[in-house]
This record gives sequence, structure tokens and C-alpha cells, in this order.
Amino acid sequence: MKTNSIIALIFCSLINFSVFGQVAGHKQEQMTKDFRYKDSINFETKINPDYFLLGTFSDYMGRFAYVNRETQVDRYYPYEEFLAKYVADFIEKNYDIVVDTQFEKSRHSEIFSRAIAEKLHSYYDEQGKLKEGIFDSEEKMYSFLTGVLLRYGENIFDDVFLISVYNSPKRNEIYELLRVLECNKIIYKNFRGNIPTVTKFYFEATPRILKYFNHIRNENRIIQGEYKNVILKMFEGSEKEEFVEIKKQWEGEEKEFENSIKTIFKM
Repeated sequence: MKTNSIIALIFCSLINFSVFGQVAGHKQEQMTKDFRYKDSINFETKINPDYFLLGTFSDYMGRFAYVNRETQVDRYYPYEEFLAKYVADFIEKNYDIVVDTQFEKSRHSEIFSRAIAEKLHSYYDEQGKLKEGIFDSEEKMYSFLTGVLLRYGENIFDDVFLISVYNSPKRNEIYELLRVLECNKIIYKNFRGNIPTVTKFYFEATPRILKYFNHIRNENRIIQGEYKNVILKMFEGSEKEEFVEIKKQWEGEEKEFENSIKTIFKM
């Protein structure tokens, strides 16, 4: 019997937010007893290029708020230079199209291709949201989630992952796909009132999701490493002792928060 135990949790242990929790379905003990993941040993992974790229796409305030619908593939922050080059190479290999990748002095970057933009933007409505009904196969679902994990995901410990999106309409698709693809425990943290609004999903990956993630595990590690380096560089202008203290405090709070997540997933 398939039992979904979805924990909906809005909280923050590092900032002064209230903590709320709600559990739907059977208790964890009953879920563990009755639930069985689908076979993964004989399961073959196949990446759908369109849906993989859709998963990586930025959609801050909607897909076309900052991306040109007719000509632009995507835009990237300075710490995402590796990602931009990876996506450009992925497009060339899978579509036999050489895109125009432009790097600014600030190291922000943009990728342009009218052919790719026309093809992939057909999946969006006029409001810049993904159209309903496009996820009509598991291959498409897994491919999209793999793209999301590449850019927005992090393997924080064991088989538990974090996905962070900002003012993103696709947060709804992410939640639904995690649920449909048998993630039986999902935790979300929503920073309402922040600019930007941040939605974070913590979930325990299924064996099949892990198989897909292994395709981009090394690339994801590089992207996450670059992002964390940027955070630390924000404080490099501080006095040495102050910088060391800030770094120590940040790492301590991050570890404390991770431990609180571990506690929840062991419940």
C-alpha cells in the first residue's frame, strides 16, 4: 500500500521565525512498515533534454520577467559561470546547436539561441509559468527534477536533499513531483515577507531519484562550492579576527540547523 507521509513545516532556526508542523497520513512507523519504493535495481535512467533544461531554468517572478522570450535561453550569476558553460555544452551535445554565451565584466552571463528559446519556451504560458499537463511521463518528471537539483539542489547528508528557489512559480511543480515520485517525507521552509521570498524543500531522495542525481552529482558539488565561496567572500573586507569569527559562527549555525533537520527525518 502506498502511503504518503508529508510533513509541511514552515520554520527557521537561524532567524526569528515561528515554527509550525503538520503531519498528514499514517504515522512514520506505519509508513515504514507498509511502504515499498519502486524497483530501482532494474530501473534505467534516461534524461529528456527539454525537461532537464526546464528544471535548470531561472524563473524569478516568472520565466519572462528577466529573460527574453524570443532569443534568450537563460541568465546566470557570477558564481554560476561553471553552470552556464555546462548548459551551453549540454545544448551543443543534445541539440547540435552552438549557443551564444556572453560574459559581462561582472561575470554575470547570459546564453542566447533563438531556436532553443522558441522550442523550450513553448512549455510556458503567457504569465511565464509552466503549462499544465506537460509532465505526462516519469522520464519527464525525473529529468526536470534532475535539472532542478543541478542548479538549486544540495545533498546535505545521507540521502537527504535541499532545494532552494526564490520567488519561483515552479515551487508548486517541485512539490507535486516530489510527492508523485514517492518522496514520502517532505519538509518545506518558507520565508514569507523576505525579499526575495525563499522556499526551501528538504526531502529524502528515493533510490530512483538518486540514480538520476548521480548523473550530475559532481557538477552539483562544484556549483554549490562556488556559491558558498561567494557567501564567504562577502565578509572578506572585515578585519581578520572578525572574519574568522563570522565564518565560525556561520558554519556553527549551519551545522546546528543540519542537526535539527536530521532529528526531524529520524522521527
